[in-house]
Amino acid sequence: MILISLGTQLPFSRYLEAVFNVAVKVPFFQGQKIVVQMVGGGNFGIYRDMAGFYDLDVDFYEYLSADDYEVIFDRCDLVFSHAGMGGIIKCLERGKKLVVFPRRKVFGEHRNDHQLDTAKVFESGYQNIKVLFDEREIDGFFLSSAFSDFLDSEADGDSQVSTWKINRDNFSRNLCELLLRVGRGGNL
Repeated sequence: MILISLGTQLPFSRYLEAVFNVAVKVPFFQGQKIVVQMVGGGNFGIYRDMAGFYDLDVDFYEYLSADDYEVIFDRCDLVFSHAGMGGIIKCLERGKKLVVFPRRKVFGEHRNDHQLDTAKVFESGYQNIKVLFDEREIDGFFLSSAFSDFLDSEADGDSQVSTWKINRDNFSRNLCELLLRVGRGGNL
């Protein structure tokens, strides 16, 4: 099962379309159940039509209860997510493979570009996390052997969590510095 978890604030159509466009080209996605959770939904009708046209087995949810989300999360082999800390931490703690794609202000996907900074923190040093920054990278990654290598890699969950705890301190420090700079009238 594949979970595409796109957040609780705004639609994230750009990522969903990019994933659907590559899913039809990559054998791994064929026959997989895909669950999409996207608050705001964008226009689910368009995505249902796209999934049907591509013959993808997709269930769409604008809202999932915490219990339902946990059941789906536990069953999935691969998670696609925006660069929200909740999803990233949950995947690290549970050893799930995660493909992160940050929301961008320029596309109206968020109020600022803080998700770019979050994504950069997790760009390297985590075997279970792949960070992609634009649609071209999505195609390039999934259509190359790097995707198979990513799926086949076995990360030590304890090591991943330990690395996260070490990097969390640096991330927290950087976040505090950023907030102080913004508070003084600086830019993000």
